[in-house]
Formats: sequence, structure tokens, C-alpha cells
Amino acid sequence: MSAIRDILKKLSGSREAFLPSAQIFPPLDIEQMSAELGLEARGRADGEANLPAPGTSLESSTESAVRSEIDRRSAQAAESYRVQLDLYDGRIRRGLLGPDLRTSIESAAERIQADLRAGVTDDLNRLSLLREQAEGRSRELQAFQRTHGLQRLPIAVDNQTFRWLVIVLLILVESFVNGSFFAKGSESGLIGGVLLAILLSLLNVGGGLVVGRFSVPCFRHRRPSLRMVGAASMAVYVGYVVVLNSGIGHYRDLFVQQGDDVRLSDLFGALHSGLFSFERAESFLLMSLGIVLSVGAVIDGTGFDDPYPGYGAVARLRQQAVAGYLERRSQCVEHLRGLRDDAISEMSEVLEKFRANEHEIQLAVNGRVRLHEDYSAYITQLGTAYARLVQVYREANARTRTLPAPARFDTAPSPPTPRTPLGELPHLTADLGEMRSVAARTETLIREIRSAYDIQVARYPEFSSETLEHSDA
Repeated sequence: MSAIRDILKKLSGSREAFLPSAQIFPPLDIEQMSAELGLEARGRADGEANLPAPGTSLESSTESAVRSEIDRRSAQAAESYRVQLDLYDGRIRRGLLGPDLRTSIESAAERIQADLRAGVTDDLNRLSLLREQAEGRSRELQAFQRTHGLQRLPIAVDNQTFRWLVIVLLILVESFVNGSFFAKGSESGLIGGVLLAILLSLLNVGGGLVVGRFSVPCFRHRRPSLRMVGAASMAVYVGYVVVLNSGIGHYRDLFVQQGDDVRLSDLFGALHSGLFSFERAESFLLMSLGIVLSVGAVIDGTGFDDPYPGYGAVARLRQQAVAGYLERRSQCVEHLRGLRDDAISEMSEVLEKFRANEHEIQLAVNGRVRLHEDYSAYITQLGTAYARLVQVYREANARTRTLPAPARFDTAPSPPTPRTPLGELPHLTADLGEMRSVAARTETLIREIRSAYDIQVARYPEFSSETLEHSDA
């Protein structure tokens, strides 16, 4: 977008400070000028001396002084007029950058659209691999559904953290309860009993978690062999949990009787004599609690994934692939939108500067005309002032003369010729129509950039079931 910034720099650089607002041609005070020149006194003095002589056609020194004063003021006005006119003319010429910048603006807009196309092409090359992966995972999911006769969508599991907390809670509860029961007869008391119970709790709850996570789903599998595996593993689990918790109960009986030195042969003997033959009711309660907690772990474990084996894993792979593609696509679209917004912002700023420039040029054109009118009016005032000042002198002169006044006193004096002619103002106006055309073209280019963005962003393929079916076809 450096081309647009260069245009903005040119437009900004063409700005001038406002022209001075002070009055360039102040109104003339004839009475003050007469007093400053001393026309009354000088007229009376020349009249008493009968000057100028009756037959002379030459100006008196006083009349020459009046003419010199008018010439001086005319010269100052002409110089101010030329300076101000040059300022206005220069401002107008510098403001006519619009037509010259048409090609630059067109070129910049084309470059912006080319950048949008190039950016999308580059993004599509980067996105192609992610899209292929997402489509491949989708085909895997569809193939899995067809193979296993699944018509439903996979069940998304979003509360795994809660289920793990439940497992941890079950382990802690059983560890504490077992430790409390084992504390009786332990030389280390409650702490020793809990430490001893942690391993048994892990075996009990962990076994239930494994069965709920991997064995129970096998009952839903389409293959009879896996259903048999599930049934067999469930049978093994039932025996495992009963024997384990029965052993914990008998171990507790022996632990209370013998303390920390419980022999394995004694434990096996107690189990052989009867799984549910306990010396104390607390041991039976301990066994029952262990079975309940293990079954709770089984129930909790079944909710970690989709109930159909493997379905959740395939669905997650597909979800991750699609999410990766969509995230990358979103980043590409956001980057493209940023390019568009930056371009439109700078083009809009160019448009605003064009309009501001047009307004200032119109003010300069109007000011130029007004300057010429003011100068013309001032020159006319100088001629009137000259005639009035000379008349003041002549009237004072005539009142004190003893000889007749020169014949020219009866004719109106001719005003001095102005230094700058009062003809037509040289033609110099801004082609505002052309500038408005450039501004309108800039607005069109902004719309074209928006349209180009819409066209290019549509090249980013969406990811949906329709696009997948199209790719399969």
C-alpha cells in the first residue's frame, strides 16, 4: 500500500496555509490625506503668491506632491495585488494534482486487487494439505459408520475432567475407609492403615475403570468375537472384584488379629475356607464398600468415550482435522480482511483529501476574483481621491489669488495611470469537473476493492458434508 501512502503524501504536501485575512486595500480617508499634505495651507500660500501663473500649464509643486502620493499608494497596491494574485495562482496550480494522480490511483487500486489475489493463492496452497487431511478423516469416519452400521452421530464427551475427579474421589474414599479399618492393630495407626490401603484401592477402583473403559463397550460391537471378549472380560472382572474385596476383608480380620505381620498362606487359607466367612462385621462392610466403589468406577469409566468401541477415537481425529483446517482458514480470511480494510481506509483518506482540496481550490478561485475586484475598486478610489485632493488645493488657492487662476483649474484633473492594468483578470481556474471525476473514480475503485475481496474470499472452500460429498464424487 506504499503507492496509496505516496498519493496521500502528495495531497498533504500540496496544502498551503490560509491566505492572510488582513485588509490588503484599506479605504482612503481623503480629509486625513489632505491634512497630511497640508493642502489648505499650501493652497492659500500659493494663491497669495499668485502661483501657478495665470498662463502656465504646468502643475504646481503641491499638485505634483498629490500626484506622487497617489502614485506611491498605487504602486503599493499594485505590488500587493501581484503578490496576492501569485499566491492564489500558485495554490490553484498546486491543487490541480487530481488529474495528474488519476493514473497513480488506478495503478494503486489494481495493485491492491493483485495483492488480494496473490494472498489467496498463497493461502490456498497452504490450506490444501489441511483440507486433504480433513477430508481424509471424514472419509475414515464415514467408512467406519458404514462398516459398523452406525446411523447416529458420535457422542461428544466434554466432561472428562469431572469423570477423572470422580475416579480420584473413589480412590480417596476407599483408601481412607480401608485405612480406618486397618488402623486397628497397626503399630503406625491411621496413617499406616491408609498407606497400606492406597495400593488396594488403586487395584480395586483401577480395575473397575479399565473394565468400564474397554470391556463394557465390547458388548455393543458388531463383531461377535469382540462381544465374546467383552463377556469374558466382564466375567473375569466379576471374579476379580469379588476375590479382591473378599481378600481385603479377610486381610483386615488377620490384620486385626496378627498386626502388621500377616502371612500370605494365612490369607489364602481364609479365602479357601469361605469368601464371605468373616470374623467381624466390619470386614464384611469393608468388602461390600469395595465392590460398590469398583462398580461405581465401572459406571464412570463407560462415560469417558462413545459407547461404541473406536467410534469416539475416529470422530475425534476427524474433528481435530476439520477444526485445524477451519482455524487456519479463519486466519487467512482475517488477514485478507485486514488487507482490504487497510486499502479502503487509505483510499477513503485519499478521497477525503480530494474533496477538501477541491473546496480549498474553489475558495482560492473565489478569493482570486474577489482580490481583482477589490484592487479595481481601490484604483478607482485613488482616482477619486486624487481629483478631490487637487480640488481642495485649487479652491484654497483661488480664494487668496489676486490674479486670475490658470485655465486648467476649471477642468477636472486626470488621475494617474495605475501600475497594474485594470483589464480582464487573466484566465486561470481549476478544472473542478476533472477533479470531481477523479473523486468519483476513487469511490468506484473502493467499491471494486470491496467486490474483489468478496470474490477472493469465496475462493476459500468451506468444509461441510456437501463439499465432502462433492470431493468424493
